Amino acid sequence: MQKMETYREALAHAWRLTWKHKKLWALGLLAGLVGSGSAFMFVMRFYYVVGEQRLDWMDNIAFTFSTQGGWLEGLLTLVFLLIALFIFLFFLAVFVSAQGSLVQAVEEAETERPLRVVTLFHHGRQRVGRLLIINIVRAGIAFGLLYLAAYAARALAMQEGLWASAVFLIVSIIIIVLGLAASFLAIYAVCYVSLHDRTLRQSLFDAWALFVDHALVSLEMSVVLFAVAVIFSVVGIFGMGVISIPMFMATLVA
Repeated sequence: MQKMETYREALAHAWRLTWKHKKLWALGLLAGLVGSGSAFMFVMRFYYVVGEQRLDWMDNIAFTFSTQGGWLEGLLTLVFLLIALFIFLFFLAVFVSAQGSLVQAVEEAETERPLRVVTLFHHGRQRVGRLLIINIVRAGIAFGLLYLAAYAARALAMQEGLWASAVFLIVSIIIIVLGLAASFLAIYAVCYVSLHDRTLRQSLFDAWALFVDHALVSLEMSVVLFAVAVIFSVVGIFGMGVISIPMFMATLVA
């Protein structure tokens, strides 16, 4: 893979590959649905749970079981949740297969070999078990950190004084850094599985070794990617606003 000297060169190269291989956009869309270790999404969720001081999905599950009147309703709810979990895992397997496929596609694009989406997706599907476990572990760590953030926000909100704000600031920094580290460890592990066909254990150990050797670079890159995500989000919102203007004007005229 081509070595990039600066973040600007890396981003420019990624942009060129994206526009050159438009057939990979479908894989990118599917891989994006699993999060792909997004630092931007983790930070956004962190600020959301801190502001709300709770995790909606946990409250919804607790409310669902607390409102069951009898054992039959509870059993039906459990069966429904198990079916929903099966469907969720099926689609998650598709998304992580696309994630592994996209990593392999970038490697093959550097060699100027023709890219076949079907072959690439088959490459990711052959490694779906390991990729699925890596992403589930990453999501579990993220949810654990977000739960800790919500708990800390709720506990410290009842305290008064400058010390509470200082403690929350320190806790927030630690949680965000740990979340970003988990995201990059997952990305590195996915790359080792997809590119080098490492076992799950080997990929995790190799990812950790790579992260330790380049911890500062990884955190710097997370900041760069976060800034890029913010820019694209703003552009997307602005574009949607521009598109909606004719529709709004047509509504007024009608």
